[in-house]
Amino acid sequence: MAVTIAAATLAVVVAVSPAPTAKPTDPPYMRPPAGWTNVGPPPASAPVDDNWVSQRLLDGGPREGDSMEVWVRPIPPNSTLVEQVKEAAAEEARRGRTVASSRSHATCDGTQPGWTIDFRLPISPTLTVSRIEHLAVYEGYVYVLTFVHRADVPVDDAVRASIDSLCPKKMKWARAP
Repeated sequence: MAVTIAAATLAVVVAVSPAPTAKPTDPPYMRPPAGWTNVGPPPASAPVDDNWVSQRLLDGGPREGDSMEVWVRPIPPNSTLVEQVKEAAAEEARRGRTVASSRSHATCDGTQPGWTIDFRLPISPTLTVSRIEHLAVYEGYVYVLTFVHRADVPVDDAVRASIDSLCPKKMKWARAP
């Protein structure tokens, strides 16, 4: 049985998404890629706050199955970006993923410290999935944007711009812990 990234993405999106009622609004702390579909906020029990799928979700092409999700979580008051990166790397290692790259990557269009890690998971002899996590820490919260795609397909400009847009400093409201 062949597993595709699109089938896996669609299964997750359907499993965590409520029935659509109105066009969901995008979070104030990032811009999703142009043309992508916001599948709506998942149930309160889901580990993400928002998720999008590429307009090419089921087109059979190399970007089939591309998806993005974001979440914000409270962290201990003195926790740093470095500590959050270490925690993310440890969690993904427990899930069987390896680190393809890990680097400092300013966010908020270059005005705020951030970090990007590219985790890899082989699905079959011919398919490896890349899970890019971009993190920022701001005022007691970690902000994480995750982009999942085929590892052999380069990240396009719209996705790069979305990753760079993660901007916790733009938050005008406080999240409840």
